[in-house]
Amino acid sequence: MSDTSGGISVKSAMRMIALLCVAVLRLPAQNAAHISREVLVELERSCLPDARLRAAQHTLAQIDGNKASQNWEKIIGVDQYFSLRLKDQKITDQKSTGRCWMFSGLNILRPVVANRLKCEEIELSQNYLFFYEKLEKANLFLNAIIETRRTPIVRSSTSLNRLSRTARTGSGSSSL
Repeated sequence: MSDTSGGISVKSAMRMIALLCVAVLRLPAQNAAHISREVLVELERSCLPDARLRAAQHTLAQIDGNKASQNWEKIIGVDQYFSLRLKDQKITDQKSTGRCWMFSGLNILRPVVANRLKCEEIELSQNYLFFYEKLEKANLFLNAIIETRRTPIVRSSTSLNRLSRTARTGSGSSSL
């Protein structure tokens, strides 16, 4: 498992890294604000000059340590096949409407609805949901206006903050 240029194996590099971790864990606890000079000197002294350690340091400086430390046997052992397959349906294109949340939600519901209605193809209307979403937002806005109708129109930050707070919380009880 060593590379062809005379380097060390991944297993040896990991062993050296483990030794470094043990050396660091044996050091006294530090103040969270800084590492003292004594600790740095002790760390340097604990790392004996070793070609394998230097190779491990060079390797870790060039690769992602998370990838090097992953258990690849577990990753390879993951079953790539699923026992539940959903029937493929035609893709719905949202274009540039900005309603991806609505399209994805309806695409999750679509196979369930198609199965219940015993039909091959079905397309759920995003326009219907979009209309009612806009209607609810308009209702919320109008309720905020109704609640503040007796408030004098003053361009102070206090009045604007109150109006903004009312619109955000939706504390109105009137409806269209």
